[in-house]
Amino acid sequence: MKNKRKPLLFLQDILSAIERIESYISGGKEEFFNSPSLQDGTLFRLQTIGEAVNQLPDELKQQHPEIPWRDIVDFRNLAIR
Repeated sequence: MKNKRKPLLFLQDILSAIERIESYISGGKEEFFNSPSLQDGTLFRLQTIGEAVNQLPDELKQQHPEIPWRDIVDFRNLAIR
């Protein structure tokens, strides 16, 4: 069952998670690979994105077929296992 929360709030969650990921990886690949906390934070934010995408209405997703919505949700489902 889809959440009754407004789609704009889920889109804001996605944008916020992307911004956080960008800040986590701003130090470069070496810093990222040497920091379990940066890796954990990034994975958590990717899961947040997947959950938010899963809550978006199908009508909105159909308006943007260029975005791999299913792949995003599938990654989230894989990551939480």
